[in-house]
Amino acid sequence: MSLIESNVLSTAIAFVALLISISGSIYTVISNRSSIDVSSTYIHYEENRPNQISFRVNNTGNKSLKITNISLYDNFDNPVLDNGYNPSGEHTTSIGPMGIETKIPVLTRASDFSNTFKSEITIAPHKEIELRYYVNKTPCKIDITSNKRIDRLSLNKSFFVNFIDAD
Repeated sequence: MSLIESNVLSTAIAFVALLISISGSIYTVISNRSSIDVSSTYIHYEENRPNQISFRVNNTGNKSLKITNISLYDNFDNPVLDNGYNPSGEHTTSIGPMGIETKIPVLTRASDFSNTFKSEITIAPHKEIELRYYVNKTPCKIDITSNKRIDRLSLNKSFFVNFIDAD
């Protein structure tokens, strides 16, 4: 083998090694990127109650992610807030056999109460959190802010959602 053929072969091997190292670096960056998703967007309609919305925030990345803020907005970009409804004081009225009116407390489930975003939440990789709000207006956009980039170069990501009837 001549010296020229040896140099060409060495250069080709070095070029292939360079391509492999660059592709490995790109793969590492892509696989370690933080990513979130919003799923299970439901609205619950019940008589004599405000509408309750529920949704899940999923950490679809390979690293823990700290959520620093979650905001809800309507069609006109006005904030939608939890209205503070508390179902624990509800009761029904029943008339007993002697004609006496009795108040009977309504049994509540844990899912009947609001579970709003209150402070920073850390979500483990491939885990989710469920949030519930009692609202007067149905939001169409959910903005989520994190301590890491979750949307290209931004710490903020918006999701346009359509809440479906849970019943």
